[in-house]
Amino acid sequence: MRISAWNPAALGVAATLLFAACSAAATPSPTPQATQAPGATPTAAASAGPEAARAQVCEAAKAEGKVVYWHNLAKPDVISAEFNKTYPGIQVEWLQSRPDAMVQALMTELSTGRKPSADVMYGELNILKTVFDANADDDTIDWKALGAAADILTDAGNAVRIQRVLGGLVYNTGTVKKEELPRTWAGLLDQKWKGQLVVDSRARPFDQLSLLWGHDATIDYVKQLLVNKVLVITGGTAGMLAVAGGQAKITTGGRSESTAEEKSKGAPLEIHYLEVIPTFDAYNMVPKGAPHPNAAKCMVSWLATDGAAAFEKAEFKQNITRPAGASPSDTLVAVDTPDKAATVAKIGAEIQKLYAGTGG
Repeated sequence: MRISAWNPAALGVAATLLFAACSAAATPSPTPQATQAPGATPTAAASAGPEAARAQVCEAAKAEGKVVYWHNLAKPDVISAEFNKTYPGIQVEWLQSRPDAMVQALMTELSTGRKPSADVMYGELNILKTVFDANADDDTIDWKALGAAADILTDAGNAVRIQRVLGGLVYNTGTVKKEELPRTWAGLLDQKWKGQLVVDSRARPFDQLSLLWGHDATIDYVKQLLVNKVLVITGGTAGMLAVAGGQAKITTGGRSESTAEEKSKGAPLEIHYLEVIPTFDAYNMVPKGAPHPNAAKCMVSWLATDGAAAFEKAEFKQNITRPAGASPSDTLVAVDTPDKAATVAKIGAEIQKLYAGTGG
């Protein structure tokens, strides 16, 4: 199939993932927690608004003293420092691991009759699904009542999105003008980009784009792309640095957060989104029976609201469903189920073999 007849939009269905100041309440009860179950989301305060509900939860969290957060973040201490400016009585205890290892550890705890040791877990939906399927997430928490916007919640389980990273072309602003860039992935097959493209040896983002395009069209596209003598480099950031250094003009493996981080260091880079945008989302989830439930709700709801700016500052990761630069007509594609993850892994291995055959 030649690109002149290539129409990925017709080949499949996208996998799309989907404070005002607190008003003064009536005269407070001298024992505001007397009728409130220890781990329940406060419904009385919720009627006064999300800020009041969050304030009540965070006040109750001070008695718990800390929140245990299993994560895979780069600068967690920066985040907790900002959190403690508002909530100094809640210590954040960070434990870093891969999301799949976190889930395995939690399920081991539960299978042996132990209570969870984590209050908050971080990970992608396809990984957290194991917890959801076991009904091991705390589904009693009303995140909307605590201020979380509807578009960062998921029907897959009771989790709250903490980040959305988008994939696109990253180009050298010193050698390429924005108006020169293609509007579609098919535009990269133009001979004008011969020898000027970087691809990630790990097959990203084409492995994920296959969820929309389908297997055969994706393999056909990659084969045609290779005719343009691409530069194969391992790692999204490494590819971007090659572009910043003038080894090529564009990398196909760009990510929004890496672009922002490198730009902050002075790199002449910018990201450009095409008609299909891979997304890399991560969520926060509170396990059922978490040891510090109010602290968990306080931390997660803060990250979903006032703390989003602190998270972005530390991690360079926004939590905007459709950021500026993405057209309303663009299709977002996410790996949000184990089946999709398996599909992406399988075709990714095939693409890696094609790249290896170039000697890149």
